[in-house]
Amino acid sequence: MEQGFQLLKSKGEVKIKPPGAQDTWISLLLDPDGRAYVADNVISRPPVISTFAPRNPPIPLDIWHARLGHRSNGYLEAMKRFPQYKESGFNISTKFESKTCEHCL
Repeated sequence: MEQGFQLLKSKGEVKIKPPGAQDTWISLLLDPDGRAYVADNVISRPPVISTFAPRNPPIPLDIWHARLGHRSNGYLEAMKRFPQYKESGFNISTKFESKTCEHCL
């Protein structure tokens, strides 16, 4: 059973063949120092998916506290002010009941 990529090197040219591909050889680009790399247009990237679920309603602070590794409430409150977190869907509900976290005692 074939596993992994096949590699073909000859006269300053490097090609790889993906597992399961019949006759598909992909030419690699070479750095001036001889290192080979795949061009960006060859790689298909998966869509960016937010871990913060941007379309969901606000989530209580104690849930975010647990999800993000028991960060302090002050840290989570500070995160609300940064645009990169807002854009990713980090949304804390305004009503919060202060609870003592058993894991943080």
